Amino acid sequence: QTAATILVGFDARSIRESQATAAMFQTVTDNYSGSILIANEDNSILYANPALLHMTGYSFEELIGKTPAIFKSGQTPDEVYRNLWETIDSGGIWNGEVINRRKDGSHYLECKTIAAIRDSQGHVQNYFAIGEDGSQRHQLQQHIDKTREHRSRDCAMRGILDVHLASALVRLVNNEEIELAGPEAK
Repeated sequence: QTAATILVGFDARSIRESQATAAMFQTVTDNYSGSILIANEDNSILYANPALLHMTGYSFEELIGKTPAIFKSGQTPDEVYRNLWETIDSGGIWNGEVINRRKDGSHYLECKTIAAIRDSQGHVQNYFAIGEDGSQRHQLQQHIDKTREHRSRDCAMRGILDVHLASALVRLVNNEEIELAGPEAK
C-alpha cells in the first residue's frame, strides 16, 4: 500500500519567496552595525542580532525569553520609560536615549528607536528596537563642549590682553612712558 499526499493549491513559488525574504532579513540583520531586538507581545526577547550581542556582552541563549529589562541600568529616569510606553501604546514610534547596562555591569548610552508591530485589528504582535551605542558620540560631545568652554575662556583672556596691548600702543604713539616690567622695576 502506498501513502499518497495530495497538496491542493500548493504554490512552491510562494514558499521560495518566503525563504528568500527570510534569508534576506537574516543577512541584513546579521550585518547591520546597530543593535536589533525583536520581542513578542509579552515583551520576551525572540531575536537579538550580533551587534546587540557584541554591544551588551550577552549570548543569544542568555537573552532569548528574557525581557529587555535585562539591560536596565537604573540610570535612565523613569519618566523616559513612561514616555516610551505611552508613545508605543498610542501607536507611535519612540526615539530617544537610554543608559543601559552590559553583562559585565558597565553602562553605555544607547540611542534607540522602538515601536510595536500590530496585526490588522491593531493588536500588538511584536515589538522591535533598533539602536546604536551612543557612548562615543556622547564622549565626543563632552569633549567639544569642554573645548568650547576653554576657547571661550582663552578668548576672554586674549580680549583682556588685547585691551592692555592697545592701551600700551596708544601711550607709545602719544610718546608716553610705558611700564613693561611692572612697578617693581623702577
